[in-house]
Amino acid sequence: MMERIEQDKILKEIELTDGEIKVYLSLLYRGAQTASNISKDTKLNRSNLYRIIEKLINKKLVFSSIIEKTKYFSITRVERIKEIYREKISSLEEKEREIENFIKNAEKISEIKLPKGEFVIEVHEGVEEIKRIMENILTLKKEEIVYAIGKEGVLAEYPGIKYWIDPLFKKRVKKGIKFIAVYNWHDKAKKAESRNTIIKYANLAGMGDIEISFYMDILLIYVMTKEKPRVVLIKSKEIVLAMVSYFKFLWNKAKEM
Repeated sequence: MMERIEQDKILKEIELTDGEIKVYLSLLYRGAQTASNISKDTKLNRSNLYRIIEKLINKKLVFSSIIEKTKYFSITRVERIKEIYREKISSLEEKEREIENFIKNAEKISEIKLPKGEFVIEVHEGVEEIKRIMENILTLKKEEIVYAIGKEGVLAEYPGIKYWIDPLFKKRVKKGIKFIAVYNWHDKAKKAESRNTIIKYANLAGMGDIEISFYMDILLIYVMTKEKPRVVLIKSKEIVLAMVSYFKFLWNKAKEM
């Protein structure tokens, strides 16, 4: 037989309150009862009990009947639990469709091309906001490229991102999205071990503790100070094309490990 704690969990899944669960299980185990008996069994005061019973009746989980001029309450068909659960799933599926439609419309709006020469600049602050921005690379398609230049480890070694970033990179690799970088030379520089990842090194000491990445029409400048980590997002196809051209210049001069 199912334990009481498991029964409570199932009834909470259909969003019954603790009071509603007490009343329902009391009627389930003891059968038809008067309000007085339910109150004694559940330790609920009468005024609160009647509100709970009314809610259970509205949910078609409980019904009342008159027997010899006395009102009794009983549970309806136990299958009603499954019906409510299915209604909940159906409601969630409808909400999911609404959210998907919203996302599709939002994506169409975000994809509106800017007039030539125009661009958008945004500044995002905080680790969580930076992680959200970084996750956008997963919207790229197989064989598309993310370029990066600057100091290696600016993001990968930052507190709050250090252990989070590895699963993100694994997802990128699995999707076949390429990552090509030119980083500042350092003593621990080594050849990239992941698929779809190529790293070269050059003297970029002048860039300081900054990493720049770019793809499609998005350019990101990560300034990861301890006090206020920030990323500057620039949306401009022309600027990204210029950065890709500069990257190719650096790439030809950089060395692979």
